[in-house]
Amino acid sequence: MSEISNPHVAVIVTVTKTHLEGLGSIEGVARAKGEILEGLCKGGTFVYNFDNPWCVKLAREFKGKSIGFGFNPCAQIKCTDVKKNDDGYVIVINGYLEVRLPVSGHHNINNCLAAFAVCHTLGHDISAVTDAMASFKLPPMRMEQQHIGKITVINDAYNANPESVRAALRYFDELPVAGKKVFVCGDMLELGSESPQLHREIGELVARLHIDVLWTVGDRAGEIAKGAKLAGMPEERVVNFQKVADISVSEAGRIRENDTILIKGSRGMQMENIVEKFKECFRF
Repeated sequence: MSEISNPHVAVIVTVTKTHLEGLGSIEGVARAKGEILEGLCKGGTFVYNFDNPWCVKLAREFKGKSIGFGFNPCAQIKCTDVKKNDDGYVIVINGYLEVRLPVSGHHNINNCLAAFAVCHTLGHDISAVTDAMASFKLPPMRMEQQHIGKITVINDAYNANPESVRAALRYFDELPVAGKKVFVCGDMLELGSESPQLHREIGELVARLHIDVLWTVGDRAGEIAKGAKLAGMPEERVVNFQKVADISVSEAGRIRENDTILIKGSRGMQMENIVEKFKECFRF
C-alpha cells in the first residue's frame, strides 16, 4: 500500500506485541511496520514515537528526514506539561503551546502529538491545528462513554491488544466513580504462541488495580481470569463466559446503580453487543 500511495509523510505511532500470530515476534512487527518507509516519496518525512524504542530504532536506520514526538525531552514535538480536567487534558507542547484535548485516556496524548508532528511537517498553521484539536471527538467504540439509566458504560471495544488494554486499564484505574468498577474483557486475538502469557499478564494487572469485578469472555480471555486469581483477586469477583451470548440479562442485572463498566476486546469478539444487554436492564 505504501508503494501504491507513495506518501509524503509516513507515521508509526507505536510498535507493540500485536499480530504475533502472523509476524512471529515484536521484531517481526517492527519490520512489517517499517515497510511503510519503503514507499515514502523522495524527500518524504518519517514521523515516529520517540518514546517507543522500536520506533527509535527504525528512525535511526532510516536515511531520510524524520521527526519524533512524545514525552522524551529529545523529541522534536514533545509534551512538556499535562494537566487533567473534567473532559480530558490540557497539555503544553514544546514548552509554550497550550492545547486542550477533550478526550479520555493518557495514551491519546501521544496520538495528539503525532497529529501535531504531521501538521508541522506539512507546514500547517499550528494555531489552527490547536483549535481543531479542542473540538476533536473520538470515533464510536473508542473510549465512548454513555450513561444507561444510573450506570456508566465505557465502550472501548473497537479492538484490543496487550498495550491498548493496559492503556485502557490505567485510565480506568484513575477514574473516580461512585460505585464499583467492572472490567469486561474479551479475547485478544492474533497473539500466537505468546497468547496465554500475554492474557495472564493482563489478569495480573487487573488484580493490582482498583477494579472490583472482572468478567472475561472467550477461551483466551479465560487466561486473564486465571492470571487475576493467581495474583490475588478473590475468586467470587471473577467470572468467565465462553461468548458474549452467555452473558444473560439476569447476569447483567447484577450490576448496581452508580457502577461503571469498561468493555474491551478484539474486533472479532464483537464486545459492543454487551451494551445492549445493559440497556435491557437499565434503560429506565
